[in-house]
Amino acid sequence: MESLLNAALQYLSRRPRSEKEIRAYLQKKLQKRACIIAKGKDEEVLLQMRKVLSEEIEQVVSRLRELHFIDDFAFAKWWVEQRTRVKPKGWHAILFELRQKGITQNVIDDIKEEIARGIDEAKASLDAGVLAQDSVRNEFSLALELAKKKMRIIGTLPREKVYQRLGGFLGRRGFSMDTIRRVFDEVLPKSV
Repeated sequence: MESLLNAALQYLSRRPRSEKEIRAYLQKKLQKRACIIAKGKDEEVLLQMRKVLSEEIEQVVSRLRELHFIDDFAFAKWWVEQRTRVKPKGWHAILFELRQKGITQNVIDDIKEEIARGIDEAKASLDAGVLAQDSVRNEFSLALELAKKKMRIIGTLPREKVYQRLGGFLGRRGFSMDTIRRVFDEVLPKSV
């Protein structure tokens, strides 16, 4: 178990991970080990070995939880922050990625609730004349920022091509059609 725990800690040292990601990593690691050991063994021995290996994974995951290295809520919060600041994406894409990473709907709802509270606090501090230290960026402002950068590249193309390319670009980033339309209104000059 010690070597597996060390491997999991090393895996976690690169970036935070969800429980599902850690389980998949450990499963893959143990599968390689099991293939080496299993050569020439009968079916009953293989079943027993799988049972032992899955128990070992449970022990490692349990220990990582005790040490607070596995926390899906903290991971989801970190993931949302990364996807809104470092590599901007829309909510549809972010929620899809969280589900792929094994984050439960309860945790996703808690994250949405916390973000909504953060937005309310940021608005309240701005209303009071205090600049919020970490202002929450909404989907529209993220899409607008990305669109302005993209327009530097595609701005000289015919209007129809700009619509296609910019709409596709923002759509692939997970922005809603409503947000994309608002960005078009802001970025593209009105035709005469």
